[in-house]
Amino acid sequence: MSSRTILLNWVYYHPVGHAIEAFKTAKGLWNANQNVEIHLLLNSRTPVELAEACDWIDHAYAVDLEECVLDRDNAACLRGVPTEWDFVVNDHRATCSPFQLSAPLRTFHDLAARRFQARLWKGGHHELSHVGAPAYQRNSAIRMRVRESAEAFVRTLKPAHVNIGVLLAGSSPEPIYPSIDWWRLAFSALQDELPDAHFFITGKSNADDRSSTIAFSGPAISGLTGASERIFNCYDIGIWNQLALLEWCDLLIAPHTGFAFLAPSVGTPWLAISGVRWPECYFNEVPFYCVLPECPQYPCWMEMKDVCRQRLAAQETVPCMGEELAGRVVDLIRGTRLLLSDDFSFDRAEALHQMRIDQMRFAPERFFRIA
Repeated sequence: MSSRTILLNWVYYHPVGHAIEAFKTAKGLWNANQNVEIHLLLNSRTPVELAEACDWIDHAYAVDLEECVLDRDNAACLRGVPTEWDFVVNDHRATCSPFQLSAPLRTFHDLAARRFQARLWKGGHHELSHVGAPAYQRNSAIRMRVRESAEAFVRTLKPAHVNIGVLLAGSSPEPIYPSIDWWRLAFSALQDELPDAHFFITGKSNADDRSSTIAFSGPAISGLTGASERIFNCYDIGIWNQLALLEWCDLLIAPHTGFAFLAPSVGTPWLAISGVRWPECYFNEVPFYCVLPECPQYPCWMEMKDVCRQRLAAQETVPCMGEELAGRVVDLIRGTRLLLSDDFSFDRAEALHQMRIDQMRFAPERFFRIA
């Protein structure tokens, strides 16, 4: 019996987290359908090669948006992609997002709507409960596979009793990440609290057109790592070595960034420095802890305070990721201790997170999960 084919069109913005969304969606389709092949379309600027770490994905295609704008149906990146499938499943944001897509994304999705056809069913991810759609298992956990060469890399690192990965910032050009001064304060407190821990700062310089963690300069990072023999520089080690580093570490400390989604994808807890627009929405059945801001407007993706809009427009950090952060170091330590304890399960983490959201009276409609 031949396999049925599913094309999952998840071409969206390039941060790594959107690729993780696609991998999780593909796993939900793979879990729920017998004898099926999952083929995936991703933005070429995201690390498409990470699909190789997902045994449930048969093939991933890199879609160059600029090529599609210039050459439309003749775009070189589309030549190897069949046009007919049993099922075509599209990222729901192509038709349902409350935010306008960029012009290149809009062009591609209009092109894809014409180009890719289905023998049995075609529709959005949000329509998978409809008659004729392929079955879908919501909240399917994934486990990405680390390359052997990358496992060899982590064996070169200097381990301690506790090993903590740290991502200082994400790829947004806006000043929405903790300052280098706050990180100095955080490292000082963490080292005092955990005398048997080593810290591994990772990230990526702006060396190509993919996501990079550009909030801090090389000298600023060297200043952090040079201040202690227990803090190590793991910048620019490559995405596969970064994946292995995250799997090897006992937890990751990071603000909201798509790269942080990789940690729970390899079974490593994420301690999130929460703030600004987006809530943490991906935990993959792995324990987590969010160091929540006190601002009642959080998460402000639906409506941001005028003063915060003005500060971001002036390239100034908003309060929840600026002057208010110093008061949250105590919560950072609490979350670290919880995640390093043997009995802090995902269920306990989820219950605690919800209780804290309720206690702080955040609006529930602003929170969502990738399912």
